[in-house]
Amino acid sequence: MLRHFSFYDPASGRLTGEQFATNVDDGIPLNVRDDRPAVEGQHNHRTHRVDLETKAVVPLEPGAITEHPIDRAYRVRQEIQALEQRQARVVREAVLGNKDAQERLQKLDAAIVELRRELTAAK
Repeated sequence: MLRHFSFYDPASGRLTGEQFATNVDDGIPLNVRDDRPAVEGQHNHRTHRVDLETKAVVPLEPGAITEHPIDRAYRVRQEIQALEQRQARVVREAVLGNKDAQERLQKLDAAIVELRRELTAAK
């Protein structure tokens, strides 16, 4: 039977994101050391940690959960795409002479520029 393990930081209990699997008990000591402990199971290092007293995997406190840069970049790109899709109607309204359309178009463009800055700052 294949067993999965997740490594964690022995000082903080934070899962590192590194994992290994073995189907023999001899494989465990080859991978786990005092300075590189592991807990059985495949655990998400972004949302869980190891309680150092009980060695149980527990959820991170809400304030400790951080968004991974790749996830953040994807979310920002989705927001930019949604704003750009809204621009088409506003451009059409501006061409047809709608007085408010120009102002709405400028607000949409400013929001897109700000999101693009966020994207480039993350790189």
